[in-house]
Amino acid sequence: MRARGGGIYSTNDSRPTIIGNTITGNEASEHGGGIYCDGFWSPVIVGNTIFANVAACGGGGIACEWSDNTVEGNTIAGNVAGQFGGGISCEMSTAILVGNTIKGNTSLIHGGGISISGWSAPTITNNTIAENTASIDGGGIHFTGWCFTLIKRNSIDGNSAGRYGGGIYSGNLATSQALIIGNTVSGNTAYDGGGICCHDASPRIRRNTMTGNMAGEYGGAIYSIYSAWPKVGNCILWDNGATFAGTEEIAVQYGGGTEISYSDVKGGWLGEGNIDADPQFVHPGWKDYRLLWGSPCIDSGHPDYLDQDGTSIPGIQTTWIRMAHGAIWERSISISRSPLLPT
Repeated sequence: MRARGGGIYSTNDSRPTIIGNTITGNEASEHGGGIYCDGFWSPVIVGNTIFANVAACGGGGIACEWSDNTVEGNTIAGNVAGQFGGGISCEMSTAILVGNTIKGNTSLIHGGGISISGWSAPTITNNTIAENTASIDGGGIHFTGWCFTLIKRNSIDGNSAGRYGGGIYSGNLATSQALIIGNTVSGNTAYDGGGICCHDASPRIRRNTMTGNMAGEYGGAIYSIYSAWPKVGNCILWDNGATFAGTEEIAVQYGGGTEISYSDVKGGWLGEGNIDADPQFVHPGWKDYRLLWGSPCIDSGHPDYLDQDGTSIPGIQTTWIRMAHGAIWERSISISRSPLLPT
């Protein structure tokens, strides 16, 4: 058994293009059960089926370390990691993850679908991240450390975590540079923070639809704890659930807080421009969370595309404004593929 890269190992000055393969049944005693990439190069991983691989540490399907990978259009399913990143792990990486199906992966600690750590600046866009499991936190996505992560236009559905963040877990104050925008976060479960958990972290959460998530204790949609102070704007938080009454949509504990504005929150929430009205999804039973034309969310969003502190959001073109759109991205914003990097 290899320590790294049970199926494929790429390092140093190698620049492979890995297209159209089935990579299955491989094992690594450390990282990258299916594929392992490191070094300051740009491997391309496109259109593969990466299935049922195992890594004892990180990246059951793919592990990216110190690399600038493009991972596009793959099916990454049924992989297992002993510690982090059942499907994909990114450490010190600026990987672009686009258009993948990341489904049914398992991590015994962090990040059932995707784990991001270290000085990483990945772009995670247009993926289906579904039915992944983490024993501790981040069923769908787990990110922590000095991460300048951009998570946009993904379907994050049906993931589960044993403790925090069924859909997304954001940890460590340094992740305040993260931007979570234009995603549908639905049907995820965790003990605390069924949809999103912010644990000592303050990401910007913009234009997301959070619905049908469930917490065994607090925070069906969002759970903010310790020094966390996420800024939430132009979002829909509706029909989420939690065991403790009054925390079905949002829970704040132990010094945490949240700033919510121009959002539709079931049960109401204090903040500028917030409303409490049925968003009128097209067909929530079929997971169609687009908005009907009569939705009260239309024309109820923030009146411009500036971030809450008055600065422009990187990668966002300021056109077609004034719509809190939930999952209808094409009606409201145009987003470039450039990753969110520190300035």
